[in-house]
Amino acid sequence: MDRFERVLPFMRRPERQWERRLTLRQRLLSVLILPSVAFWDIVRELDNRGPLFIFAGNILAVSLFYVAMVVHVINAAVLGLFLEFAGILLVYAILHFAWAMIYFGIIHGIVRVSGREGVFAETFLLGQYSQMPLLITNAISLLLLLAGLPFNVPLDQIALLTLSPMWLVVWALTIGAWLWGAVLLALGLRERYSFSTGAALFLTLAVTLFATIVWLVVRLTPTPII
Repeated sequence: MDRFERVLPFMRRPERQWERRLTLRQRLLSVLILPSVAFWDIVRELDNRGPLFIFAGNILAVSLFYVAMVVHVINAAVLGLFLEFAGILLVYAILHFAWAMIYFGIIHGIVRVSGREGVFAETFLLGQYSQMPLLITNAISLLLLLAGLPFNVPLDQIALLTLSPMWLVVWALTIGAWLWGAVLLALGLRERYSFSTGAALFLTLAVTLFATIVWLVVRLTPTPII
């Protein structure tokens, strides 16, 4: 048994024989409460529905927040809100997809360099399951920001909202979700590509920490939030 599995029981590999796949609901819940079992099952019969649900959910949650900000913070008229939402949804979908392709592409590239065989689509789908904590965090952040940010902020002061205590809480939650997602992805890589638990953790955490630093540098620049 890997020393990480001895220290962290939730990372221990299941010892029973796999018989049939979990349902979609069971997989989504197990990713959060029994991640080792979840990815042990997911790798044996990878599906598209779970990753699509998580991917679309993350896009929807953030898009809804930015549309709500237009009404909540700036007190803009609701007229044309549907078009506003459609535009933001499209933009964020493109950005989220591009980020996912780069992030999981780097991880898969390192996997291939290590001599493991596999296709990028498998790593991408496993990666989407690892984004389940981010989906929950985005939903919580939506509620926190709408409850905690002020109304009727002048346009020339919107950028200053990124330095508010509520935003800092949201950033901390987001970074925590990314790091937890890296741990989950390590379990998926371990099962799919026969990594040791330690090697898989080192790979995913290193790439995620680098991506987090880049994100913080970009977000701490004085740019508007919407």
